[in-house]
Amino acid sequence: MPTTLGKPFEIEWRGQPPHLLDFDVDVWYRFLDHHRPETINLYYDVLLGCHDMTRDSLKDPMLRMWYYNTAKRVDAVIETPDEVWLIEIAKTLAIRSIGQAMSYAILWSQDPLIDKIERPILVGESMDLDLLGVAGKLGVTVFLV
Repeated sequence: MPTTLGKPFEIEWRGQPPHLLDFDVDVWYRFLDHHRPETINLYYDVLLGCHDMTRDSLKDPMLRMWYYNTAKRVDAVIETPDEVWLIEIAKTLAIRSIGQAMSYAILWSQDPLIDKIERPILVGESMDLDLLGVAGKLGVTVFLV
């Protein structure tokens, strides 16, 4: 199950993160400005999943293309001194956001490239109170910015 981090981005970089929707970018950068000190490394568009693939099988160009088109993609991954934050970003967080964050944590744990505790995190501008409670019960950290 080949997790693919890609290249790390500079914390100060303020371009368009890969695959992040335009209306989510301002929310993300507000969050990032508050969490700059604890960030060691920052990655965007991290690929997870495809349990039948191996790192060796990715040498085949067709399989590699298939993998890049079908892997699950975490919006952002932040490495802190003690944890790896697997981050789903959406202006308005919904029930699907919780499922995505939990899925990312499970998939990451099957092929962790950074040997630290993984933490599923949601970053958004709003989330209804029922879903905030659900996220808390399921161990998903929510940051509203």
